[in-house]
Amino acid sequence: MEITGKEIIDYRKVNKLKQDDLASILGVAVRTIQNYEAGGKIPQSRKSQLKSLLHENKRTTKKLQEIDLDELIQWLTLHREQLELNPKWNAFIKREIKEKLNSALNKI
Repeated sequence: MEITGKEIIDYRKVNKLKQDDLASILGVAVRTIQNYEAGGKIPQSRKSQLKSLLHENKRTTKKLQEIDLDELIQWLTLHREQLELNPKWNAFIKREIKEKLNSALNKI
């Protein structure tokens, strides 16, 4: 599976990330992200990292949309260490939780 610049842009938009946020997550320069998004060559090592990130993001987003609050607390407890290690991912999860809680409150 090839990763396109559009997929990277879409990932950032869905997760409300700036190029510098994604660069920080991947440990690369902002210019590198700009290059990838413009269709520049992505090294194999980065392709694997991006594929993993995009795949995990899809799984996590789907899971957060389907779970109830008790499951959410259990999931957060289970992934606490990972969340603490990556502040940008932590911010994404917090936004997802906030949206889920607001959605749940609107149904009451």
